[in-house]
Amino acid sequence: MPISQRGSPNARSRAFPGAVGLSVPLWRDGSLLGNYYHSYRAPALEELYNHGPHTGYLTFEIGNPDLTRERNDGVDLSLRHRIRSVHAEANFFYYRLRNFIYLAPTGDFEGALPVARYLQANSRYLGGEARLDTHINSNLLLNLAMDVVTLS
Repeated sequence: MPISQRGSPNARSRAFPGAVGLSVPLWRDGSLLGNYYHSYRAPALEELYNHGPHTGYLTFEIGNPDLTRERNDGVDLSLRHRIRSVHAEANFFYYRLRNFIYLAPTGDFEGALPVARYLQANSRYLGGEARLDTHINSNLLLNLAMDVVTLS
């Protein structure tokens, strides 16, 4: 099978990963935090060139030399309140992934192992978290948390 220039070990990629954040005090013990992220990931060698059994995943993996780099942009916002005995926090996040690399089962088998191919698609994560920690007394801490995430 010929290898495309994009999957070639000599192919070059440029990337500028980075992050920026801001913390704004809103009241004496409370603040709003915001972060923006941009990241990049080149395909791993096994994602490009595997063609055989992977005993760790118990699959027969087929690489894809046409995979391109993954790129991610993300935003998260946090509202925090902290005093000596209470810490409360609510977070919201959104991540958009372009060319996300994943291992997809084909439904075929190679011997006893299911066959899976490396593919790419766009994806997004959207979610939130909330947490409350409070000291009931010097020996007891109440810790409550919840989170929700949607993926598409």
